[in-house]
Amino acid sequence: MPALGTHVLHAQKCFDKISPKIALDRGFVGAAGISHDTFGLMPVGGYFACFNAAHDEKTDDYFLTLIAYIKSEKLSAHANAMGFLYGQIMHYALDTLTHPLIYYMTQCHPAKFFVPALGAHTMFEAWYDVQQENAEKARNSAFERNFAYTVKVSDGGINSLIDTVYDRVYGLKNAAAGYEKGIKVWELYGKYLRSWMLSHVKKYHSDFQSMLNEQEENFLHPVTNETLNFSFSSAYSTSIDLACELIAAADDNIYNGADNEKVLAAAFSNSYDTGVDWRIPEKKRFFKGYEG
Repeated sequence: MPALGTHVLHAQKCFDKISPKIALDRGFVGAAGISHDTFGLMPVGGYFACFNAAHDEKTDDYFLTLIAYIKSEKLSAHANAMGFLYGQIMHYALDTLTHPLIYYMTQCHPAKFFVPALGAHTMFEAWYDVQQENAEKARNSAFERNFAYTVKVSDGGINSLIDTVYDRVYGLKNAAAGYEKGIKVWELYGKYLRSWMLSHVKKYHSDFQSMLNEQEENFLHPVTNETLNFSFSSAYSTSIDLACELIAAADDNIYNGADNEKVLAAAFSNSYDTGVDWRIPEKKRFFKGYEG
């Protein structure tokens, strides 16, 4: 993913570095940074299937369709429409740059150390969520964790935008309603299941700490087999810069009529899971000890 709180905080950090053409609500953009993960705990109505597809298929189509809809419906002055676009871009930037490391590191840790139904990946992201929130609390005494789940992303007259774009690209009906329901489901998770999950996560603090790869040791890209050596913190920082660059390119298209669709298509063509073009058939196979 990474986890929801991480995406909200990341989006707000990105927000502090961009120069939007119109006044936007920082909290709304943060909530929009949850993006497709809103559907992650919804097994009915096609939402979970869309959660998977939207991370791994037609990523370029999704963003080009979203931008085209904003232009055709003249929503460039609509704060929540632009805030929604920006939040989606911020989520994309963080996932595509950090997931190759997360997938490699979590795959290389024996499953017996973690809750089998959750897996190392999910538990790592829950653990990192807590690290981010604790750091935010230290900086901001007024911080409350629930802020991540109380903003209704589809408020503000953009239901048609959300419904139309998800339907055109992924065939998902009632996506806006799914955003509303999904946030409520995540809120229930935060209230009833998160403390149980974190009681398990605490036991593996040192394991998760090592997965951040702050020593920048070599690892293999899970798809390309390329040797890499970046840390999670460096990828996180780079993702903020990437989000700002992608937002600037989208703004250039929307506000200035730039003929840069090919540039945007290339920039948004990566799988959220692998960080490489979503059309590449080989998925996540180059791990330490992999046989096949």
